[in-house]
Amino acid sequence: AGFVSDAFKEELTFLTKASAMAKPGDEELQAMLGVIGGEMGKVAAVTSEAAPRSPLENHLTAVSESIGALGWVAVESKPVPYISDMEQAGEFYLSKVLMQYKK
Repeated sequence: AGFVSDAFKEELTFLTKASAMAKPGDEELQAMLGVIGGEMGKVAAVTSEAAPRSPLENHLTAVSESIGALGWVAVESKPVPYISDMEQAGEFYLSKVLMQYKK
């Protein structure tokens, strides 16, 4: 949960900085986005490091697939379809979680 929280904190930092400045150059933008990407990578790493057939595999994968939605800030125009795709990827695994515990 800490990595997810850290990713959202970095997103907030990015948005706060971005709202107070003119559009940054490509290098500066990449540096700012790199921090968010690093936190998203940590979330994905937790999933890949989990034991195969872990009872939490679908839970972790749902979070890992959904965290990519934070990348909307790098989408040039109309980020809603991008966010929707990330949401659907997470929902797929959340449906598996619901089915797992429905039994």
